[in-house]
Amino acid sequence: MSASSGSAGGAGKSFRLTVIGSSTAEGEGASRPANAWTALLEQSLAARTAFDLRNLAVGGYTTIDLLPDSDSSGNLQAAIATDPDLILVALAGSNDLSIGTSSGTFLSRLSRLRDTAKAAGIPTFFVSTAPKDLSDSERQTLSDWADSMRQSFASCWVPGDTSPYAPCFVDVFGALATPSLELAEQYDSGDGIHLDDAGHAVVFHAAEPVIEAYVCSVAACH
Repeated sequence: MSASSGSAGGAGKSFRLTVIGSSTAEGEGASRPANAWTALLEQSLAARTAFDLRNLAVGGYTTIDLLPDSDSSGNLQAAIATDPDLILVALAGSNDLSIGTSSGTFLSRLSRLRDTAKAAGIPTFFVSTAPKDLSDSERQTLSDWADSMRQSFASCWVPGDTSPYAPCFVDVFGALATPSLELAEQYDSGDGIHLDDAGHAVVFHAAEPVIEAYVCSVAACH
């Protein structure tokens, strides 16, 4: 179901997307800032409508850092303070693995982000976890988290709709992974963790139609 048509935030106001997350969302691995997937997304949407992307992602962040009551500078409360029309959460997942976050806790913290933003009148979309060159069990966990996110966040609340809106989930895991759930060599910046320019382009091409569909349902696009 599509959102109500109209101008997001009122006449004369750009549609504002605020991104929170970790290093890949921050742009790590790209050869230059303009090749990061968030920069590509901003350039693409700005060509269609009045569009503003605020990127609060920080390398090393986990679900704990994004919670509204954390002391981290790029948390959900900081995102809400930017007065966005949409929040996009992009955590690749490996940082949570490194601190021992359980599958249930990972999903419940993401749900808390969504619910807190909804209470502030802001919809939340999610980017899936991404493959990494880690142990067999860790690679499987990241894949399982992507599957769970797909089930939990395929549809979402948006202002003006009484029924769930879709699409609002950006699924990148399969496009970046080998059959053994490692990061595909052609998308690896060299450390088995972060994406190169081609990998950032994959995320952009997955995110752009999902974000554009919502932006252009509430703002005038050309």
